[in-house]
Amino acid sequence: PNLVRVNQGTGVLVPALSDQYSYVFTAKHNLKATENIISSVNGRFEIRAQNDKCFKSDNNDAAVIILDGFTSPALSVAGELAKHGLEITFSGFPAVRQQANDPNRCFDGQVTRAESERFQIFCREFPVQDDVTGMSGGGVFAKLGQEWILVGIEFGMAEEPGENNAQINCYSVAVFEEILQANELPPSRPPFFDSFQKLCEWAFPLGGTFFDEGKRDILSKILQAYAKVRVNNA
Repeated sequence: PNLVRVNQGTGVLVPALSDQYSYVFTAKHNLKATENIISSVNGRFEIRAQNDKCFKSDNNDAAVIILDGFTSPALSVAGELAKHGLEITFSGFPAVRQQANDPNRCFDGQVTRAESERFQIFCREFPVQDDVTGMSGGGVFAKLGQEWILVGIEFGMAEEPGENNAQINCYSVAVFEEILQANELPPSRPPFFDSFQKLCEWAFPLGGTFFDEGKRDILSKILQAYAKVRVNNA
């Protein structure tokens, strides 16, 4: 649910430590000069972000977009996990699947080289450039227990001209945190980190229960309201 299209490329929705907006981490070369279209593949939303909402790295092919009034689904980030040998899944929206019923493509692999700000991944399916065009800015995820963690963002193939080695270049999420810090923006954390009241609004999703969706939503709201009362009275 955190993958989005950024113009003709891909990006990842990331929570901000703010209840006013969320972030999109993406590759800088996905951005246009004035206006950028961020959209979900299921048509649930389409947001136009002006250039003043886009913050670019000076030295890297990385950018952060602010989505005002939009709350990102929960997602943890941990760039420090991108070490040699880490098993990962790289996901995005290749152009060749633009009209497909399932436009998302996932490649499994592992981290082969890792530095402080960037790393390379090897994908077992040997994708070539045509396979990944449109996936720039896509997420590189690692699974810890039952949770998927964002460890990096893809920005291009690592191969030299004439080579086909299935190595893909990625930035650690630390690069995007640096963009936030340089522009005095809140870190990429869920807004409930700032308030117990906000935590109540994210609690009790009841996703693993046997209730149907309508009953689950009603019960979630009842439990959230009860939790807020307890917090206020504490």
